[in-house]
Amino acid sequence: MSYDEYLHGSCHQWVLDNFRPGDKIFVMTDYDYDIAVKVWSKSDVLKRETARKNNLNYLEVFSMDVNDVIKKFINTISILKSSYE
Repeated sequence: MSYDEYLHGSCHQWVLDNFRPGDKIFVMTDYDYDIAVKVWSKSDVLKRETARKNNLNYLEVFSMDVNDVIKKFINTISILKSSYE
């Protein structure tokens, strides 16, 4: 699991999918929580605002379901494509 996945919430699902009794898992410290909160509440917000201000096509998906992500991506591409026709 990458640090980015850890900061963006995949950590919990990864633990559920991979944890076995007796396995050691990492423990988040106050510092880790502070970093995660800054990413979610500042960095991610800034990315959205910057994309919006610059008229960029920025797709954000809040789902762990790969099929759902693919459907949303295809839908967004279809909408964008039809706006250029």
